Amino acid sequence: MSVPKDPPDYGYYPERMRPVPFPTASAQAAIAVCDRIAALLESDLGARPGLVAGARDGWEGAYRVEFDETWRIQEVRLAGLKEDLRRLSGQITTAVNNAAAINGQRATARANYLAEQQSETSGAGAN
Repeated sequence: MSVPKDPPDYGYYPERMRPVPFPTASAQAAIAVCDRIAALLESDLGARPGLVAGARDGWEGAYRVEFDETWRIQEVRLAGLKEDLRRLSGQITTAVNNAAAINGQRATARANYLAEQQSETSGAGAN
C-alpha cells in the first residue's frame, strides 16, 4: 500500500476517514444574509408603531379598517419571518460546526492511520 501524496489523495484512506464535503463559505454567507435580513426586520418593525400611529391619526372609514386588518396580518407575518430567519441561521451554524467537528475527527483519524502505515512500512523494511 503506497503512502498518499501531498495534497492528500483521500481515496487512499478508508471511507470513514475521508473528509465530509461541506460548502462552509456558502453556509457562512447564508448565515450572514439571514442575520442581516432579520436585523433589518427587527429594526423596521420596532420603528413601525410610531409611523403607523401617525398614519392613523384622524383617519376614519372603511379604508382605515382595511388598513388596520392588513397591517396586523403583515406585522405578524414579518415577525414570523424574522424568527424563521434567526432559526435558519442557527441551524446553518450548527451544520457548519458539526461538519467542522466531524472533519477534525477524521483528520485526526487520517493522521493516526498514516502514522500506522508509515510505521508498518518502515518496520517491514528494517527486518
